[in-house]
Amino acid sequence: MKTITLLVMSLILAACSAAPNTRTAHDPTADFANYKSFAFDPLRSSILIVEPQRTNEVLALISQAIESNLRQQGLETTGLAAADLLVSVQIGARETFEQTNWVTADTTFGTLDVPLKKTPYREGAIAINMLDRGRGAIVWQGVVQGRFDNPDTATRLIEKTIRQLLKDFPGGTR
Repeated sequence: MKTITLLVMSLILAACSAAPNTRTAHDPTADFANYKSFAFDPLRSSILIVEPQRTNEVLALISQAIESNLRQQGLETTGLAAADLLVSVQIGARETFEQTNWVTADTTFGTLDVPLKKTPYREGAIAINMLDRGRGAIVWQGVVQGRFDNPDTATRLIEKTIRQLLKDFPGGTR
């Protein structure tokens, strides 16, 4: 769990582009055609976001988007004890600034570049892990990172990003 949290935090720190960046990896030895069901595993999930009061809302949006996409691929939602795949989600976000319009100033200590404009924005990352319950091993992982400036478009952005992340999930429609 610490490794995944560190991964998410490093992705947050590395996120710098306006377009979300997605990466996926899967276990080539896993037979994805055998997976028929999934459940969310709250014990393996973690959230670190800028606005703690929005935690439940953000997690619900992401969970709904994941569930919708996995159902479209033929997987069924089931209880935790009966699921073939256990889905965990790690979410992180932070506020940062984009510094632009740099000028060079001469000071007593030498030349210094100073930004004239600081524009605040938010960047974040979502990591989705799918664990084969029978084997106890992660068989698929997807990570998306990027910048988001407008909370009003968060729902649409989350849905689009999760769809992009899961579009190549192995196994296709069952």
